[in-house]
Amino acid sequence: MRAPERASRIGLLRVVVLYSLITSALVALISCSQNNNRPSLMRDPRFKDWQTYNYGRIRLFYPPKHQHEANFEDIAKGYDRAVTKVGQLLAIDSLPDTMTVFYFSGPNQGLELTNRSRPYADSEAVYYWPAYSRGVSLTQYLLKKWSRVEPTNKFLWHGLVALFDHAGENYHQTTVEYAGDTLFIPLARLAVDGAINSDIERYQSAEAASFCAFLLARYGPVTLKTLYESQEPFLDYGPRLLRISVDSLEQNWLDFARSSVPTGGKK
Repeated sequence: MRAPERASRIGLLRVVVLYSLITSALVALISCSQNNNRPSLMRDPRFKDWQTYNYGRIRLFYPPKHQHEANFEDIAKGYDRAVTKVGQLLAIDSLPDTMTVFYFSGPNQGLELTNRSRPYADSEAVYYWPAYSRGVSLTQYLLKKWSRVEPTNKFLWHGLVALFDHAGENYHQTTVEYAGDTLFIPLARLAVDGAINSDIERYQSAEAASFCAFLLARYGPVTLKTLYESQEPFLDYGPRLLRISVDSLEQNWLDFARSSVPTGGKK
């Protein structure tokens, strides 16, 4: 074989080898990206028989023969609509392309596999089981996309979770009813009440939901997020940021709540 032919073949072989290496690297990169898009709990061997239902950006991960399987399209559409609505209201700019919902068959299975007694969310996925409002764990998940700050003023977190829980309660109506009774919790106490827990009560969290809706409507999502992320106590920082006294802020909130409830009944 002449020298030029040998050099040409060696060059071609190098190109083929290089192409093979690049292809392998791309395959590995794509595979790694796909794996990274899967919540770590999906790789738990206890979930090896679970199945996936995909609808747009919603991925339902569920056990075989789930009692709601026939309704998964409507359920996934509901999740997608809720993500769009909450994302727009809070101006969330980092929504994922795919959102995984672990859809357990019920509380017993949820407790067994997550060691949690109620649906919840982490930064990777939503963990839900029937008998609870789907909006709670979904909102917990979306709040992690909205802000990476662990809020000091917890009543705002619980208020937003309750506001978007899709439980069907009109929290403005509830607040107005409380305001005419001894049940009402003034803003100065609501903002520091350590007993507030949107999982188990609907006094503080109902008022907090109404208050968060008022802040969104009156001041917008950017200001609400600033209040949410502040590490200062709300009663110190809120009046300073909004340039209003706590008492006047409470009065404006109650006026807004009353104007949001049609005369003669609930919305």
